[in-house]
Parts: sequence; C-alpha cells; structure tokens
Amino acid sequence: MSRGRTVLFVGMTESVHAARWMRQTAALGFERHVFPSAGLGLHPDLSDVTVHYLLAAPQPERGLQCQPQLWPLSAGGWRANRWRRDRLLAREYRDTKLRARQLAHTISRLDPDLIHTLETQHAGYLALEAREQLGSQFPPWLHTPWGSDLYLFGRLQSHEPRIRKMLSLVDAYQPKSNRDAKLARDYGFQGKIFAAIPGNGGFDVSAFGTLCSPVPPSQRKLIHLKGYQGWAGRALFALRALYDIRSELTGFRIRVTSATNEIVIAVELLRREHGLDIEVVPSVSHEEIMKLHGSARVSLGASISDGVPNSMLEAMAMGAFPIESRGSCADEWFVDGCTGLIVDPEDTAGIGAALVRALRDDQLVDGAAAANRHVIEERLNLQVIDRLARDMYGSMLSANN
Repeated sequence: MSRGRTVLFVGMTESVHAARWMRQTAALGFERHVFPSAGLGLHPDLSDVTVHYLLAAPQPERGLQCQPQLWPLSAGGWRANRWRRDRLLAREYRDTKLRARQLAHTISRLDPDLIHTLETQHAGYLALEAREQLGSQFPPWLHTPWGSDLYLFGRLQSHEPRIRKMLSLVDAYQPKSNRDAKLARDYGFQGKIFAAIPGNGGFDVSAFGTLCSPVPPSQRKLIHLKGYQGWAGRALFALRALYDIRSELTGFRIRVTSATNEIVIAVELLRREHGLDIEVVPSVSHEEIMKLHGSARVSLGASISDGVPNSMLEAMAMGAFPIESRGSCADEWFVDGCTGLIVDPEDTAGIGAALVRALRDDQLVDGAAAANRHVIEERLNLQVIDRLARDMYGSMLSANN
C-alpha cells in the first residue's frame, strides 16, 4: 500500500464499533483522521488518530491529536467567553447543515485521498450534505452501513430517498453482511462492493483459551441476555420469556449487559418479586464481556432489526449457544436448529421454547460450540480481517493516484 496517503473517517467517535474499526486500520500504512458524526465523546478505545473535534485537547498518551473546528476563536477566547462557547456548541450539534459545513471545511483543508463513512443515518447523511456543498471537489467515498441502516430505515418514507441519493454518490460500499450488500443494489447502488466484514474488527483467536471456561457449555450455569430495549431492542420480551419458563431456571444465573433503564427496572422486579438469580452487569471492559460469554451456556439477543450482532459473534467465539432474532443476519453465521436458534423477537412463547431447548439439550449446545468456534476462527480471526481491510483500502487508494 502506498505511503503518504490520508483517510478521513466520518463516524461516531464515542462508539466502540467505530473505535475498534479504526484500531483495526492502525497498521495499514495511511494517515488516519476522523470527523465526529454525532455527539462529543471519545471512546476509550479510540487511539492514534487525529480528531477534527470541537475544543478537544490532545491526548498524547493515547496518540490522539485534536484539531479544533471552531477556527474563528482562539483558545484564550474560549476560556474568556464560556457562555458563547456553550451557545455555539449547542447550535453546532443541533444544526446539521452547519455541521456539514464544518465537515466540508475539514475536507477542503485536509484534502484526504479517501472519505470512509462509518454508519448511514449520521455519518452517511452528513457526508451527503458536505458533498452537495463541495461538488466535484469531494474525494472518493467509501461507505460502511451499520446493522439497521438499510434494513430498517430503508423501509421508512422519510429515509428511503436520502438512502437512495447517498448510494447514488458513493463510490464503493463495504457491507457488514451479505444481506446489506443485496439491499445496496436494491436501493440503486452501482459501484464496487467489497467483502462483507462484521463491525467488531475480528478476534485474537489465540486469547480464546484464557477467556473461556474450561468446562463444556452443557455444564455452564449462566444465561447471558443483551439488554437493549428501544426502537429496535426487544429485551423486555426476552425477560417475559424468562419469567414464563422460570421453573426451568433453578440453579441458573442470568446476567444482562447493555441494559437500558426499562430493563434495569424489570430485572430488579424479577429478582425481588420472583426470586430469579438475575442481575444487570455494569459497564465493563470488552475482555470481561468475552469472559462472561465464556461462562455462559446460552446467549440471547432480541431485536426487530440488526445486522450481524457483535454479542452473537462473541457468544459463538466463546462457546455460548446463540439464540438470535429474525431480522438480524444470524443465518449467515449459524445453522438455525443446529448451531443456534432464530426466534421472533416479540414472540415470548417462541423465545421461551428456544431457551428451554437450549437448557435441556446438552448434545445440542456442546456440538454447536465446536462448530461455531470453527466458524469464528476461519472467518473472523485478525489475520483474515487484516487481509480484507488491506485489500479494500489498497484498492481504493491505488485507484486515486
């Protein structure tokens, strides 16, 4: 790959998924910059990039260089006029056209060889507005959608025209799943589609042994639940299913990660009023999450829309039996009824039946663990993802000589 090339990522700098992908690119030999598409946060895993970011201070211990974006005001001016800073910040992050002008200004000043947008409804739409301002001066554009970007939002009247317009201007597309590759064509994309790469950036398969319980899944006494409840998450349905099969749960611990407020309340009621051994896991490191999967017999996720759920991939890597929702891309990773189970996310009886099967059938969960580990080692080890990423960026950057 050519040296001296520059890639500007546009994405959610507070997101673990964006941070991990950018970390995956650290050894690929190009200069990396990022423009925040939403929010003001910097995820702890984000490192060794230049952040084009409002009022952020450099963090040399993480290799983060920060370029202020509100250029008319000096640092001293910011300290002396805090009220003005707060008003401008509020306006900046409420007014997408103003933010798009900031992105367009950054592109003109930096002159990157490639724009890579990570996610559609914030990063993709923001880049679309910046491109409309810059016209032919906009660099080659690579786009990566996230889980529900096309599958769910593409069915909404307020989003479909913007998705079609954006895809008509994107030069290349890197999907997370085969489903999203097909959807891109359905929405009119005519450009290059690269290999599908899930968003977790790959696994260090050599670490599996230290993170995974030595006992087979059939002997594990833990159930993991992804606790999202909201516009797509349906964890309340999963909790209802657990309540309905509570007679099967004697001796089992239930641990809930990424719990939203509704789930925190529901979990406490299940524990205090119905005696389930269930707790919400506070925010912990990715290593601790992997250890949790490595202690689980079953890992359950329920949502009406998803891409390739990272929690499912983590469960497969650690031997936990995956139960995932219809509407995700689980069927691209495991065989329904054999190495995992696919359920309707709002069918509590169906979720409960799948759980009972996974809790009773030792041969099913132990056989699935070996098969799923092999899938992860073959398709998601760091070396495979590194090769795919090198090929993709090499193709995009060499085409822009």
